[in-house]
Amino acid sequence: MKYDIGGDYRGSRACIVCGHPAPDSHHVKTQGASLKDKKELPENKLDLCRRHHTECHAIGRWSFAEKYGLIEKFRAVIGERKYQEWMKTKLVKGGV
Repeated sequence: MKYDIGGDYRGSRACIVCGHPAPDSHHVKTQGASLKDKKELPENKLDLCRRHHTECHAIGRWSFAEKYGLIEKFRAVIGERKYQEWMKTKLVKGGV
């Protein structure tokens, strides 16, 4: 399943997963991850409803991205190295 996540993130303010109102944006790359100059860029934000925002934090960003078809979006923002680290962890746990 793919979701349209392009354009101005302030426009629709609808959750990219379910379409419900998205009261705030989720930072793909965390604010504490040396991203001061990039943290407000549209590509670092996802409009998520409260339920999906909570789920993202609960299951982890990569698991959330995989579940909802957002891997490429997350890879572009967080980086290939972090993605590969997650994949190695997943292989060790027998998840692939």
